[in-house]
Formats: sequence, C-alpha cells, structure tokens
Amino acid sequence: MRVLILTDDIAPVSLSKWHYWRMLKDNHPKLILNCSIVPFWHGQDDQRIDRNERFIKWFRSNKDWVSPILHGYRHDHPYGPNKGEFEGPIDEQRKMIAEALRIYKAFLGDPDVWGFRPPFERRTQETVQVLKEAGCSYMVLLRSILPIKERRRSIGRKTLETYLKPVLRINSHTNAVEHNKDDIEEIHGWLAKWLSDQEKKGEEIIFVNLNKLMEECLE
Repeated sequence: MRVLILTDDIAPVSLSKWHYWRMLKDNHPKLILNCSIVPFWHGQDDQRIDRNERFIKWFRSNKDWVSPILHGYRHDHPYGPNKGEFEGPIDEQRKMIAEALRIYKAFLGDPDVWGFRPPFERRTQETVQVLKEAGCSYMVLLRSILPIKERRRSIGRKTLETYLKPVLRINSHTNAVEHNKDDIEEIHGWLAKWLSDQEKKGEEIIFVNLNKLMEECLE
C-alpha cells in the first residue's frame, strides 16, 4: 500500500506542534512527510524561512524524511477576506511567485523538481501559466495532483493519474495558531492508530515522497 501524507502551513510558527510528527516518525521509521512550507508567514520578519535559524536547523535535522512543497508566499489575503494571494491579476501572481521562490531557494537551494500548493486552495486560471513560467513541476490540491511540466506518456503503460490513484492521501494540518488546536492531537492520534493497525494486518506501507515521485513521472 502506497500512502501519501501531506501537512500544510509549515513555518517557524508551526514548529511548536512538530513533536507530534516526531513521535510518529519514531514509531514508524520509514515515514515520509510531504510538507507545504510557507516562505514568509504573514510577512512577519521572524517568519522568513531563510533567516530563521531555528527553522533552518529544523529542516537540516529532518530533511531525510521531509519532502518540501512551496505553499504560496505569505499565506494571507491581499485582495480581501475571501480571496487568496494567488487570485489576483497575472502580473501580481508573477511577482508573488518570484518573491516566494527567492526566499524558498535561498533556504532550500535550487531543486530540479519542486511543487506548489496554493494557500486556501485558491487560484485563478492564470496560476498554472505563472507556475509553468517559473519552472514549477506540479501543483498539489486537496483531491488531485496537477502536473505542470510535460509528463511522460506512460509509467509501465499507466498515466500519471492512474499511477497515483491507489495512493491513500492523508491530509493533516499543524498550524499552531488555528482556533481548533485540539484537533491536531486528535488527527495524529487517529493516524498513529491507523498506521499501527495496517502493520498488524501485515500490510506493507510505502510512504510516498512527492518530489521523488514527480522525478519519475515528469520530463
């Protein structure tokens, strides 16, 4: 069984809840976590991931099992309470992705394959074009993974969508400033029990690293 675990809103502010993932990793050493990382949380100086020493140390300590995904720029609402930062005009989106990438690459380097997850799942028809121009490999949505780069036509005679279909996607949220903080403990408790139950049944769990998967699937 292939299992893809994705957690959103990873930033310096959310590290106070990281111990839940650490406990899960200790109990399941093969765990791979796909982390949607916000480069500049709400524009707060101490939340820039390339300048926050604690966050840099966190990533260096966990990069063998953390697969990063770019999660917007500041994760806020520059166009009003009901519009995300990638719902503006295309030129504004280009500026936003350029700034986000500048910080992201200063923190991470210049990866050949990188994915994007729009904050609040909000974007426009132009967002894909903006991501393509920026060299993005794929976009992650709650119920789908959209290739941005050209894909190979087959993976053992299977399209990318067919290949991903058997993956169990478990989405979780570790934002430390959400009002429903207690839900984090509940989600992790459920996930820990589910993984243990599968192992007791003799299921072989293969944790999916999205970036590595896309290296195989995309040209």
